[in-house]
Amino acid sequence: MISRLQDGRSVVAKAHRKAQAQVREAIRLLEASTFPASDELVHTVRKRIKKARALVPILRESLGKKRTLKVDHSLRDAARPLSESRDAAALLKILDELEERFLGFVPSEAFASARANLLESAAEISRKVLDEDSSFETTTKLLRSADRRLDRWEIDDNQARPLTAIERSYRRTRNADKIARKDPSSENLHTLRKRAKALRTQLGLLGDGPANPTGRLRLRLGLLARELGERHDLDNLRAVLEKSQAAEPILKVIDWRRIDLQRGSLQRSAVIFRIRPRAFGKSLRRKSRPINDD
Repeated sequence: MISRLQDGRSVVAKAHRKAQAQVREAIRLLEASTFPASDELVHTVRKRIKKARALVPILRESLGKKRTLKVDHSLRDAARPLSESRDAAALLKILDELEERFLGFVPSEAFASARANLLESAAEISRKVLDEDSSFETTTKLLRSADRRLDRWEIDDNQARPLTAIERSYRRTRNADKIARKDPSSENLHTLRKRAKALRTQLGLLGDGPANPTGRLRLRLGLLARELGERHDLDNLRAVLEKSQAAEPILKVIDWRRIDLQRGSLQRSAVIFRIRPRAFGKSLRRKSRPINDD
């Protein structure tokens, strides 16, 4: 008997439905927002958009590359105006974590001075990006455009091949890992993080619990993305603080932590991506079972 996972219709329909739900929830949050916008709201909206972007490639086999790219680009551009505000909030959080981790190694005065500067910068970014530049209006407009396209899509069941799309995503993430190993630059590690998060979201379409043969892989991808996310925030924090001589003690512990995170994340990814893409795809198909489409 052909499983509902292997024939693809259930999974692709779920991807379509969940992508549109993420977009509509982001629109609802933006329309219900009040002045001044909170950092939590910006973070939540960006997460919704990212999850929707991760799901759109699953529809490519059924709809074609051109159509799915149009929605992907709308979602990408919708998230872009909010990125600067999110990064400002993330820098404050990572600074607090550094102070807690290295308490006693760095003078508290250095952290206090850095925090004051970051707070001032965050307030300016929030005023400029979220208020003056009408970023919420721009983001909402782009999300509505993506929602209209998603609403018009009709899934071709005969072309629904979600496992092919997931195998392709695994290959892209594995390639990003190879590039990051050869050149562990901030940009390459950040690309690996984005690919890993998207792959984890896509694997989640295969169900929960015993019905999903990729539970352990999703866990490892989540840990990898978390480590690389901290590394990315530290890179951004260092770029801001290196302009100040008073921050020199903080820069040293930032570099220690960055090296530690880079070593650990690349060791983790070596385990995750030791399997070749074709073998990964075959294993996924072999282990597939019918899933609940609720």
